[in-house]
Amino acid sequence: MCLALGLRYNLTWEVQVDILKMVNAIFGKDVIPASKYLYLKKILERPSLADLMMSYRFDRQRVERDSMEDIYDGLVYQQHAKPGGGVLHSKYNFSYNFFTDGCPYGKNSSKTIWPIYVSFNELPPHLRGTYICIAGLYVGEKDPNLSVFLQPFVEQANKLSTTGVKWFHMGTEVISKVIPLVAVADSVARCNLLNMQSFSAKFGCTFCLHESVHTARGQRFTITNQCFEDRTQESLDEDINNAFLVCSHPDPLKRHSRGVKGPTPLLLLKCFDVTSCVVVDYMHCILLGVVRTHIELLFATEKKKFWLNMSEKRIGVGHLESAIDERLLKIKPPKFISRTPRSIKQRKLWKASDWLAWLLFYCLPCLVGILRDDQVVHLAMLTRATYLLLKNSVSEEDVNEAHELFLCYAYLFQKNFGECEMVYNVHLLQHISRGVLNFGPLFTHNAFLFEGQNRHLLQLCKSPNLLTVQIAKKFIVFNSFPSVAARLFSSAEAPAEFCSELLEKRAKYFVRSGSLVLLGKGHPCESLSNEDVTCLSELGVDIEKSLSYKKCIYKNIRYKALRVDDKEGKRNDSFLVTVENEVVVLKHILQDSNKKVILCVEKMVLLREIVCSKIPQIPNKFLILRHIQETGGSRGVKCIEPTEIAGPCVFVNTGVSKYICTIPYGAHTD
Repeated sequence: MCLALGLRYNLTWEVQVDILKMVNAIFGKDVIPASKYLYLKKILERPSLADLMMSYRFDRQRVERDSMEDIYDGLVYQQHAKPGGGVLHSKYNFSYNFFTDGCPYGKNSSKTIWPIYVSFNELPPHLRGTYICIAGLYVGEKDPNLSVFLQPFVEQANKLSTTGVKWFHMGTEVISKVIPLVAVADSVARCNLLNMQSFSAKFGCTFCLHESVHTARGQRFTITNQCFEDRTQESLDEDINNAFLVCSHPDPLKRHSRGVKGPTPLLLLKCFDVTSCVVVDYMHCILLGVVRTHIELLFATEKKKFWLNMSEKRIGVGHLESAIDERLLKIKPPKFISRTPRSIKQRKLWKASDWLAWLLFYCLPCLVGILRDDQVVHLAMLTRATYLLLKNSVSEEDVNEAHELFLCYAYLFQKNFGECEMVYNVHLLQHISRGVLNFGPLFTHNAFLFEGQNRHLLQLCKSPNLLTVQIAKKFIVFNSFPSVAARLFSSAEAPAEFCSELLEKRAKYFVRSGSLVLLGKGHPCESLSNEDVTCLSELGVDIEKSLSYKKCIYKNIRYKALRVDDKEGKRNDSFLVTVENEVVVLKHILQDSNKKVILCVEKMVLLREIVCSKIPQIPNKFLILRHIQETGGSRGVKCIEPTEIAGPCVFVNTGVSKYICTIPYGAHTD
């Protein structure tokens, strides 16, 4: 409970230390782990988490047996899970992803913080971000020498993968081996991790041997008829040996072999192949890279030819931005999308989550009729490909289609904007599908999970002195709180409730009904149409004894009944898709006299896909964006149970047209 107070009110470290001493004194032993080994041990010795880590990968419910739905369905995990020798074939062995990148300590500080984060793949997806471990930490005036920084991490990682960690499961001592599976990093950090030249060099790609060309805008990865081989372990070994021969060359720019400057400590990681286990991070590549670059190029004054009715003299970029804002700022996304739309004029301030929503849901409705049709189709290729790889079930056909669209998009990017704009991120699109085949959908291996930890990390600093010690100790303590609280308060409801109230935002009035939570006070049923009454009566619902609610929460997602008299707000949680793949709008949330919850909905009329076009570059291939469809309103009332809800939808009303956007599973992690 004392730790909960510290978490809630951000108490100083001195207070936290005294609290820990008090807790340890009360229980007569240390209940807070002081190292990453003990941190992992504490996670495993928490019964509910241990059971989840041992069973989830084997017992999870599949949508399609032959599709990729998690990291376990990728080729690399399956290789490690083979019977008769695969380390991950045993339920007691586990794997992790790791991520490293630098972040500034503060706006007025020259110090940089470089953590190494670790997440465990055997946890269910919704818990992987909750139990993040710090495996390494650097604080300094400049970026670390990663060859030195990574060495202790590699040594400890090899101990975990060979010796393992001892813990007790149901009174029996167990040894679990834990292996590294994926390394996630942006392009700058990835080059440093692999001890290669910057991506702006001639051989700057860490995945293939593509030779970039020099243009007026610097080195660019242009598309030619020449084919370039992927980097393999054999070619990497050859380049490392050749790099040794030129390491003393008088010209520093020539101390490399095809971009490789020398060996990387990651080569010593057991169970880890640097040529396949270091992946493209779609957050940095697509969202903060390609999409942002594409939009900036469209707004460049010399590219006015891409817009409809654009006169060089009459209309400027500011007019275009205002026209797009007129549509964009009318959109009201559901609550679970972290940010509401921000003006296109503020796009320099947009975060990755803003660009994700823009790419998947907003850009096409906002640009249709303003941008030329062929340019809309070009952008739609990127939207469709990203959507396919973020689905909860990705088939091999989906991966092939996405790969074709990425290649076609890159070809048109060069055709439309010129060779001078063929930046590294556009080139990386061709390598994304390989990561999906190896490790499953994009939501299993991206930086979203880790980047949010940096903000939490910086909040732990109370003084610029001894930052490394401050961060390491506080991070271990605070991240240990859930497991410690669960163990200490397993049979004590009052302390557990106290901690929950401190750390969670609770509604003042709510009613639990199975897995659904009704929010607010129930009121007598009013404003029911004749169709509503007829539908409810057919189910035998006594309307006079039923209560009506405005909002509910199901599977951690909020839904709200659509009401005509609602005040203007920035959110719309009334649209959802059912398990029968039917899009509906939620009109009423009722609880009858038997405490059963009934949802009155109206079926949405879907007219056409926003984009349906032939792709000239691919014979007999059509681009159809099925996840964004124009709607002609709703009709036909029906009643459903909460268990029939598959998930929310985004309703996009631009003032010109109305669209329904279904949301891929990977976007739920936003």
